[in-house]
Amino acid sequence: MYIELIDLLRCPREHADSWLVAAFNKMDGRFVVEGKLGCPVCSATYGIREGIADLSEDPYEVTHGCGRLGDPEEEAAVRAAALLGLTK
Repeated sequence: MYIELIDLLRCPREHADSWLVAAFNKMDGRFVVEGKLGCPVCSATYGIREGIADLSEDPYEVTHGCGRLGDPEEEAAVRAAALLGLTK
């Protein structure tokens, strides 16, 4: 999947229209080989494998977050970490 195409993708779920946030594990030039796409609205994540984004509704492929964290500062920190691809 070419990196420029990610800006055009939207979450397929029923909610407010939003872009998807990307985290890359493997790239080949401007081509994303492995990674994840995440929705900042519903917290769903979708995998990118072998250059193909899987936006299916398969429960084994899509994971959901636990919703709001409560504290606005804590939520902002978690969202910033997600955008940066931080895992700890």
